[in-house]
Amino acid sequence: ELRYIKKEDDPIFISVRDPQKMHLLGRLNFSHCLKEDLCANGILKNCNDDKGVCDHSFCVLRHRTFVKPGVDQAYTFVTFVPDSASYVRTYATFEYPNEYSRLQRCSLAISRRLGLINYTLKNISVPHTCERIFKVELAPNSSNQKEISSIS
Repeated sequence: ELRYIKKEDDPIFISVRDPQKMHLLGRLNFSHCLKEDLCANGILKNCNDDKGVCDHSFCVLRHRTFVKPGVDQAYTFVTFVPDSASYVRTYATFEYPNEYSRLQRCSLAISRRLGLINYTLKNISVPHTCERIFKVELAPNSSNQKEISSIS
């Protein structure tokens, strides 16, 4: 998911009333969605569901992969943001498959018994997420190119 704040936007904080979402209290609202912009301009097609609402996300990797626990795995996604963007928020999530074939279950059981893998299905049942915010700045010695710098 790629959302951004425009240079001319006043900072708006997320207002929360639901006790289940109190962790969002005090966070900035990134009110513009890159995917919505691309759909509205006709650059992307078929990005709306039956209700005509954008899901806000891009699929970076369509096939299944496995990331061993404790290993940082980098996936690359190259895109652009409008010139008016000042800050960009990226949010990524992935989930392991919920259902396994008989062959996969047998392979996992044997691998665990042999000590080749050391996780259980309970370890991978929750989505894994990553979120970063970047400041968009004009690159030095350039009239048109923008550079995105990371904010940790």
